[in-house]
Amino acid sequence: FFTTEGGYMGLGPQAVRSGDRLCSVPGCKYPLVVRPSSNDSGDGKEHFQVVGACYVYGMMHGEVAR
Repeated sequence: FFTTEGGYMGLGPQAVRSGDRLCSVPGCKYPLVVRPSSNDSGDGKEHFQVVGACYVYGMMHGEVAR
């Protein structure tokens, strides 16, 4: 169980921790929990590691994208 800074409540992988982010990926049935990871490539882009899928009340049917 987790809550977001925006007040959403959700269920996700046991590995979820503070600082993880939620993202909605087109074509994915569920939002994903992602974690910022070190960027050793030097390309100046943010890199993320997928922690897993989650259920977030209020985010399951594209509400975030609207």
